[in-house]
Amino acid sequence: MKTLRDWAKAHLNWTYEDWTSILWTDETWVEDRRHSRGWVTRS
Repeated sequence: MKTLRDWAKAHLNWTYEDWTSILWTDETWVEDRRHSRGWVTRS
């Protein structure tokens, strides 16, 4: 939780323009215990 809180505090004063410069995606790279990899997409 501390890491998340620190990140939130660091970005508290970001402007709208700051946030629009980020590439938001609904894709996540995951790796399971067998070390096989794949993309996960949310719709």
